[in-house]
Amino acid sequence: MSWKILQHVRFEEPLESEFRAYFEEQSQKSRAELWIILLVSMAVVIAFHGAFLQLPPDVVPLGKMILAGVIVPAILRGLSVRGRPFHHLATELYIVAAYIDIVCLLVLRVACIRAGYDVVPLIIPVAILLSLIVVQIPFVLLVPVVLVGLTGIVGVELLAFDLSSNGLFQLAAAMALVIVALTPAYDIERWTRIGWQRQRRLNELAELDELTGLATRRSFEERFRETLRAGVRSGKSVTLMILDVDHFKVYNDHFGHPAGDHCLNVIGNYLRVAIRRPQDFAARIGGEEFAVVWFDLKADDVPRVADGLIRGIADLGLVPPPEGGSSVTASGGVVHAREIPHEGPVDQLLAPMMKFADDALYRAKAQGRNRVVVSERGTDAILTRPLPSDDAFDGDGEATTREQGGRGLREVFAQLRQGLQFREPWESDFRAAFDAQGRSSRRLILTGLLLVIGIILVIAIPVLKVPKDQYFIGAATLVVGLAPATILALLGTLIRSLFRWSAVLYVGAVAVILTAQMWERVIQLPKGHDMVPFIMPISVLLSLSVVQIRYGLMAPALAAGLIGVVGVEL
Repeated sequence: MSWKILQHVRFEEPLESEFRAYFEEQSQKSRAELWIILLVSMAVVIAFHGAFLQLPPDVVPLGKMILAGVIVPAILRGLSVRGRPFHHLATELYIVAAYIDIVCLLVLRVACIRAGYDVVPLIIPVAILLSLIVVQIPFVLLVPVVLVGLTGIVGVELLAFDLSSNGLFQLAAAMALVIVALTPAYDIERWTRIGWQRQRRLNELAELDELTGLATRRSFEERFRETLRAGVRSGKSVTLMILDVDHFKVYNDHFGHPAGDHCLNVIGNYLRVAIRRPQDFAARIGGEEFAVVWFDLKADDVPRVADGLIRGIADLGLVPPPEGGSSVTASGGVVHAREIPHEGPVDQLLAPMMKFADDALYRAKAQGRNRVVVSERGTDAILTRPLPSDDAFDGDGEATTREQGGRGLREVFAQLRQGLQFREPWESDFRAAFDAQGRSSRRLILTGLLLVIGIILVIAIPVLKVPKDQYFIGAATLVVGLAPATILALLGTLIRSLFRWSAVLYVGAVAVILTAQMWERVIQLPKGHDMVPFIMPISVLLSLSVVQIRYGLMAPALAAGLIGVVGVEL
């Protein structure tokens, strides 16, 4: 069973290495954002530690030393988001940084509590540990790393303090929070892998012509632009040949379309083998039309290399139609740019080069086919051809800018909505997949929450040493408030007829759970009993952001919940 679970978070090689590279690239942004947040927080705490921490006098020297020590993990996090030369160690650096932070915070927490001041809440080292979940660390590494960190936190708490029932309850809540938080981490990576694999397949279909195995027209244009930019940077030449199979319509009409497909497949395979250099490539840009691009090809070699390619097609020995000669042949038109102009956008050079090569191709056809014609308009024509101004893309130049500057908020909000919505039918397909992923994440979290409720009810008195009067209030909150709401939301992820309401049921369950938890805090805290640590409602509230609820529902629900929790607490 465990191997089946791991199969969802691991591909076979070399696919796994490709995904890891993509996953690591995606995690860079999350790590950079979190690094900035932690840097700002650290700077504020160091600058105003007297007001924030209120450390006892005998702990102040230790506190300053530890705060200074936090600079080390900050540097490690910075190195992990900078890419090279530490790109291959980015994940390990981030994990080590989190561990150092946790150790420093635990040392400070122990020193302060022993001095009679609880100024470093348990939630802070736990939050640092949970930060590892949001920076996209591979699940097979994340689980042992988080469990080791959790074991360290729990061990320090148990060994350093003689915990009361409140302390044990707080520790149990922290453990439950960390363990339950791992479930959506697994689900998120699983769905990320599924999405990446599908996107990879779509990219292959979009970039590779299925019949010939060469680049498609779209991929050709993108790669040709990249080659032109490389020519600008390096000052080296770019050569383009467009070749067309001679009498292909007659061939298709005589032998049939399957034979025509076979002919194109053979020519495509030949071009793929013949174009060997890394920066050279071939593409199928039309029915029987191909393009070949050479980078840094000397002008004297252009006719020889291009003619060799045409001769190679004739030597394939493909049987031609009756009036087509002794073999299937092709004609080619070539344009050679000795240097690429720096003036204007490079992208605008694609069209004139295609035009010159196409003109040369038609001359080759007119001269009898099975030959190459090199355009005499290459570099000079491209260099002297007037480049359109940027206004040509806008149609009305400055008027467009003024119009954009005068747009109202309504149009801005409309564009924001468009950024979160596709056109039909893609929007419906996306929502179906998004909701399915969300139900899976919610199912895991709700199941874990029910398990936590059951464990608390069982161990509250014998293990957590909760007094009976407090136990009955807590049990009533769990049984009457949390459990029914959790079960109803869970049913929304299991019963097909409730799927359309699944997200709404989850938001409703969160509202009920928060109400029950804050109600118990209001009752228990004045009596000196912290049976519902503040970490619990906050963790329930934050779960809204990791269970794939549409932003239009999630954002207001999260804001309303936060206002409610903070309002009651104040």
